[in-house]
Amino acid sequence: MSVLAIIIVVLVGLAVVFFVGGLVVLRRRRARQDETFRHDIAHANDALAAARAEDRGWDPPLLEAAARAALERQGVPKLRALHLIQVIDRPGTEHDEARFRGIDDHGHGHEVVLHRTGEGWAPDG
Repeated sequence: MSVLAIIIVVLVGLAVVFFVGGLVVLRRRRARQDETFRHDIAHANDALAAARAEDRGWDPPLLEAAARAALERQGVPKLRALHLIQVIDRPGTEHDEARFRGIDDHGHGHEVVLHRTGEGWAPDG
């Protein structure tokens, strides 16, 4: 093999290694950006639901306590996170609903729907 052929093979090999390495770096960066984006969207959704509940005159700490108690009664293990995901404000107060999603220590999601009961909140059923 001539010296020129060896140089060409080495250069092509290096180009392939750099190209593949660049693709790996880009995929990892995109995965981190996607995760950050999903986290930001979830945070914005939580803030929007909480703001809507508060705007309706609902007491967010009272709602959260009722949701935690309801999930506890369902046998859900220790919660890592609790998100208010939907506020349903129907005419009057007796048909109001708040939907929560709890994430346990194992990463499993559990949902609970609360209904207004006088001054408090109670789960379905």
